[in-house]
Amino acid sequence: MSSSARLSSARKRPPVSAYTSASPAPLLSGAVSVLLSAVLVVISLKIASPASVLGISLPMVRSTDWLLSFSGYLLTPMLVTVALGWDRIAQRRGARDRNFILKPQFGSWLRTLVIVGFVLSLWHILNLARIVAGVLTDAWGLG
Repeated sequence: MSSSARLSSARKRPPVSAYTSASPAPLLSGAVSVLLSAVLVVISLKIASPASVLGISLPMVRSTDWLLSFSGYLLTPMLVTVALGWDRIAQRRGARDRNFILKPQFGSWLRTLVIVGFVLSLWHILNLARIVAGVLTDAWGLG
């Protein structure tokens, strides 16, 4: 068999349109959840009243506004981490296909969003902890 015949019988690469790429959906959902959580932090700071936490006066939400902090808590550490897992699973599954184009930068950006999300969630967690502590103190008659 001649070398030209061998080359012509080699597998041809599929056209560019046949390639699939990693989906930006996990990255977009993670970015939107961090943005919404940041908006919730700003809203809660606007309606907050000063309260003492470990001897430090901080603007904290009232116990009636717990839904703001709970929503922010679900958005940032939870949803962003789920988006990172979603991206990682989707890219690993896609890597089985030789025509799949990996986007490792999506995972890097999502890891950064997870860190930012955890920093934002500290505000929400602090507000929730103060509200829960107040409810438990009243329920157990300690206050």
